[in-house]
Amino acid sequence: MTELRVLPVRKDEAYLLKSTRGAYLVDSGGIGCAMPELLNDRQVRKLRAAICTSVSSGRLGGILELLRVKHPVGEYWLPEGLEILSELARRFNGDMAGWLALAAGDGATPVPVSKTWPPLAEGTGRRLQGAAALLALVMAASQGSWHGVLPVGEKHEPASIFISIIELLSHRAAERWNEGDQKAGAALLTLGTRLLEGGTPVDLANLCGRLMLVELDRKKKKFQRGLRGMVLSAMISAQADSDEARFRFFRPVDRMAAHLVSRHPMKCLNGVETTPLPGLPRQVRPEMILNLAAELTMPGNSLTFQYGEAQCGVLFCGDTRMHFVDKGEVLCLDRPTVITAPDRGSCRSERAYRHVVSNDPSANVWVRGFLPHSCKVSTAYHMQENTFCLNNTRTMVLQEILLRFQDGRWQRESAACCTAMDTQRAIR
Repeated sequence: MTELRVLPVRKDEAYLLKSTRGAYLVDSGGIGCAMPELLNDRQVRKLRAAICTSVSSGRLGGILELLRVKHPVGEYWLPEGLEILSELARRFNGDMAGWLALAAGDGATPVPVSKTWPPLAEGTGRRLQGAAALLALVMAASQGSWHGVLPVGEKHEPASIFISIIELLSHRAAERWNEGDQKAGAALLTLGTRLLEGGTPVDLANLCGRLMLVELDRKKKKFQRGLRGMVLSAMISAQADSDEARFRFFRPVDRMAAHLVSRHPMKCLNGVETTPLPGLPRQVRPEMILNLAAELTMPGNSLTFQYGEAQCGVLFCGDTRMHFVDKGEVLCLDRPTVITAPDRGSCRSERAYRHVVSNDPSANVWVRGFLPHSCKVSTAYHMQENTFCLNNTRTMVLQEILLRFQDGRWQRESAACCTAMDTQRAIR
């Protein structure tokens, strides 16, 4: 039996597909969505693959939690930019002034390569080194200087860099939360630092990344989305450095690729599996890092995956706008298929719907994840014959969608129908 669940997460979306071939998680909600607990409650002891369609905290958060608790996962499928960003930071050429100028939006100013960069020590893993370099770059961009970011010393261990950044962020928190009692704030900071020193470098990287995401949310910087992508890449890299699962990376392409993932009943429609690192320059300028981060986190640029078996299928659209389908071409569905609405049914992906056609539209089911009350629902989505929503737009109550394929049809076991009233209220 094949079943699809739209899991009850309030940040972006998460889909759980279970079949005789194993369980797949496609996107995973935001940080703090308790993904390991959600899977355990549904008796999913092991995932055959955890898949991320695009780089955002709302799609990677649950995967980060699975890595942190070492939930049994056979493979992780990720956009290749996550792996490349970490390696680019590891090879940063030391143009600190140029990096800060770029991050501030003033243009880069070439300076001699610094002898204090990269902040790497021998004997540590490549991915952990890249994570430390990425977080140091983001922290420097966030505060506009290098003061206090890198610990004093000839060689910089990743753990010492993580602790240094956490101390800076803790000082800021102490200043905000204890404005009238700086001494008490300093005492709390000292105690916290001692506790941190007992953690593994991976634990420190994870905590550092979570704190930095909160710090970036407080700022309105020009490249905030790209900087957040760098933090997410650092968190993935640090945890992947010590995980035994297989990591597979996919490069997006601007054409219909229909790449069949080996040993899985899944295709990547607009991406090809790749080995990301060969061919990278030995030294990397700051603009290369920031440009890749901006491109990687650009909305509407996600990977599209299609699951298929003899009788049914599932199309995972992510937030794609279907630009990879050429003009005049369509993506034809030849069996009853569940389609996850592009960008959760938001009107920003209105044009994507015209590229998906079916031999029997009445046999298909369209689903969408949690959509905030402030977002407009796509007219094209509402025009589909069978639509189910994770949340009721009138009450904002979450209701998990559970669909099972039986007797040649997708049967609804649990879901709320999308109604005209729901859509109109959302539009207002």
